[in-house]
Amino acid sequence: MSSDHTVLVVSRDDELIAAVRDALGEKTDYRVLQADDGNEATQRLEEVAAHLVLCDLDGVADTTDNILTHSRVSHPDICRIAVASPDDGTRASEIARRAAVYLHLFKPLQADQIALVVKRGLEMNELSRRHRLLSRELKISVDDHIFDERA
Repeated sequence: MSSDHTVLVVSRDDELIAAVRDALGEKTDYRVLQADDGNEATQRLEEVAAHLVLCDLDGVADTTDNILTHSRVSHPDICRIAVASPDDGTRASEIARRAAVYLHLFKPLQADQIALVVKRGLEMNELSRRHRLLSRELKISVDDHIFDERA
């Protein structure tokens, strides 16, 4: 990746945070920020232009009102990845569905897995952004005839 990307990790799980830092911390393309809960994450999203949110669902109490669903509305261009404990499948799936997350993963995560998932999520977001821009350009060029003067 050629530009810096900011990854916000929302978790209190030391193992997950360490795995993310191992996966992304040494790479110059990534800036890793950490928030303990949804309130702190919301504040961070307002202060910093984040590109990806990796949220530990073990710290999310409400399935409808949480950082992932808020970021879906307030920052729709941010890639969202949900991480849950293996025994929390149904509730985690409900949160992931409501928040339209890119991926829903289960703990424990390895550093190489995190690096790959983050890279693919950011690539997908960039492709989506380019697609939107090209679609707008095509729409404008197709509709250009509406400005032609008829003689």
